[in-house]
Amino acid sequence: MLYDKYDEVSIIHHAKKIENKSLNLYIMESESEYMRDSEVITSLTSYNAGKGSLGQLVEEVVFGYSINSKQAADFEEVNMELKVVPLKAVKKSDKNRAKVHGLSVKERIVLSIIDYHKLNLEEWESNTLNSKLIKLLLMFYLHEKDKEKMDLVFKLVNKWEPSDAELEVIKNDWLIIRNKVRDGLAHELSEGDTFYLGACTKGASSKSVRSQPNSNLPAKQRAFSLKRNFVEDIFSNLLTDTTDKDEKSIIQVINSVISRYRGISVDKILLSMSYERSRAKHWLNLMCKKIISNEYSSKLAENNALKKAGIEMKTILLQPSGIPKEHMSFEQIKYDEIVNEEWETSFVREKFENKKHLWIVFQALKPYQKQSELQSSDIILSDVLVWNMPVSDLSNDYRNLWEDTVEKIQYGNFQSFIKPNVNRVGHIRPKATNSKDKVEFRGNLVPKKCFWLNNLYVASEIVRLKNNS
Repeated sequence: MLYDKYDEVSIIHHAKKIENKSLNLYIMESESEYMRDSEVITSLTSYNAGKGSLGQLVEEVVFGYSINSKQAADFEEVNMELKVVPLKAVKKSDKNRAKVHGLSVKERIVLSIIDYHKLNLEEWESNTLNSKLIKLLLMFYLHEKDKEKMDLVFKLVNKWEPSDAELEVIKNDWLIIRNKVRDGLAHELSEGDTFYLGACTKGASSKSVRSQPNSNLPAKQRAFSLKRNFVEDIFSNLLTDTTDKDEKSIIQVINSVISRYRGISVDKILLSMSYERSRAKHWLNLMCKKIISNEYSSKLAENNALKKAGIEMKTILLQPSGIPKEHMSFEQIKYDEIVNEEWETSFVREKFENKKHLWIVFQALKPYQKQSELQSSDIILSDVLVWNMPVSDLSNDYRNLWEDTVEKIQYGNFQSFIKPNVNRVGHIRPKATNSKDKVEFRGNLVPKKCFWLNNLYVASEIVRLKNNS
């Protein structure tokens, strides 16, 4: 063979031969080696026909083994799994190690289909996922829509193993998924339940379902996966060949914030950090980023801890009544994109099912109309909560909101979107600098709008999270 299947270094060295090459170029340059290797020459059947997924072609052409669905790792002798991962071209940015090169991870890494009945009986120490997770040979290629699979170029090939801190987060994620299955709640699984390890939907259609233990309700077919934000961090580290050995998990960061600042007034928090209150409208958010930045002794953007865990941070200021004065806003609706989406793969569903949201909750000690009326001593840090939208709220109320919004955009009706008193969870309203701030859609200038969460819903979710903590 061209590599020793019992030698991890030999396998990686052989795999790296395809870096900066396509499979076609790899075959062309390696032709003499192939012709001398009788075991590998049979692997060219799929290549000749151009059939199969890119991962299958890599397995056959580069490593010379046939496709299989075995439970063991691909390189069973060294307990290493092979994963072929797509990248996408993005605008270059010096704020991200991968984007310096104009590259970003395109999607999650799917590990294995979840057998709910088997998972129900497993413990972490002997679970079947480990063989697909503990050591990965990752082959990153640049996805280009109009290119044949055999002409796609591989940008990076290297081995990845989770650090102790990463493995601890993954373990906790696995336990969350397993425990939901044990409670007969596999039908309520959501990628937003977890940080690094997700339970993504997997099947020919959204109607692909399986039976589950401890419940008669069918559950969507799902697979264990490494979330895209986490894979992006893996790619960045491998690209620069660096790993932060002293990395703290995001859970540790959250706990640190809670224990240090809960119940303390904002003026004392500012004083403890030698940090002045910003005049910006989102000054509380800036202060919280400073808190997390101090935890790492580096810039939040550079450390990337929140992004790595797929977490979006929001600061919430409650009135003394426990209800936020403001509704909670998100990104502006991209009209040209949303009218071409399906709910199951929509941006909104992805955002609220797959992401966790870090809510840093502040309490005003007296009623207010504008935050600027409050002194820093009038506000205390109340709680730090990790939230994701319950599946029932997402698949019912928020889906109804999304479908109503898409229909009205299709018909050019921008004046009668759902208001807070119509939908329990959310609504649509403007998000613009003024009434003249508009965007073009189908040749017309139309108001900028975005999805919001109702302030009463946010208040009820804060209570729910506190009661469950």
